[in-house]
Amino acid sequence: MNVVRTPPQSPNTCKEGNRDSIAIASGLDMSEKIGGSQPDLRKITLSENTNQITFRAKRKQPHDDLGAQFEKFQTRMETLMIDMAKTQTENLNKIAQEVSSIKEQIGQIKVITDLLSSEQGKIKLELINISGFRTNIEEKVKTIENELVTIKSGSTTAITKPSFSYEDFISETYERAKREKNIIIRGITEIRSLNSEERLSYDTEEVMKIMKMAVPDCTKPIKTIRIGKYNPDIPRPIKIILPTSEAAKSILRNKSKIKVNNIKLYSDETPYQQKYRNNLRNELKRRLEGGEKDLTIKYINGVPKITKIQPKN
Repeated sequence: MNVVRTPPQSPNTCKEGNRDSIAIASGLDMSEKIGGSQPDLRKITLSENTNQITFRAKRKQPHDDLGAQFEKFQTRMETLMIDMAKTQTENLNKIAQEVSSIKEQIGQIKVITDLLSSEQGKIKLELINISGFRTNIEEKVKTIENELVTIKSGSTTAITKPSFSYEDFISETYERAKREKNIIIRGITEIRSLNSEERLSYDTEEVMKIMKMAVPDCTKPIKTIRIGKYNPDIPRPIKIILPTSEAAKSILRNKSKIKVNNIKLYSDETPYQQKYRNNLRNELKRRLEGGEKDLTIKYINGVPKITKIQPKN
């Protein structure tokens, strides 16, 4: 009986690092051992490749963990970037709204500034008007003072000396300033008509004809009224009220250009001025009858006075 012997193994086969190869060799079926002393190399190669693949797969696990962590990090960064972008957008929208609100406030401030500037201009005009009115009042005060000095000087002894209180003085000054815009016209015929509008229309047309003789570009009167009670035999004088005192003064300065019979123009005087002028005329008559010559009434600084007639050169 022949004994089956195990083929001799090389020294490398018994090393610690080749345990897998030994296990493969011991697992060979008996037919292969009986048929030859060499193992099947195809099976050995397949076993080695399987072990190598398993080993490599185990070594790749750390790389997979890093990839997952990177993906999580990337996701977190994307989320953070989206949140930052959203916050920035909200901040920009708030800034835009605040800028728009500031623009509106600036616009309102500009409107208020323009209104204040306009009001300031109006105030300046009012101050100028007040200054002009004050100057006018000062002139009237000087005129009244000159009249009082004339009365006290005794040059017109026949003139009745009025008694003036402070209230009378203020009232007289105001009344003269108000009447400066008025003119009295005497001599315009008065039509007989029961229609008041027809009478008024006639008076206005006649007044305009006379005024244009003195000042061709004169302004239309604000109001035209007849003074006194109606008398069919004697036409009543007409009072015309003009827009400004300058318009009235201009017509009175040029009244000599009016070449119409029986038409006379006068300034609208206060009762005190009328009384003073009548007394002055009486004084002039008395002095002329007393032997004085070359005397006349002349307005000096707006005050009527008896003066000597200057000889013409």
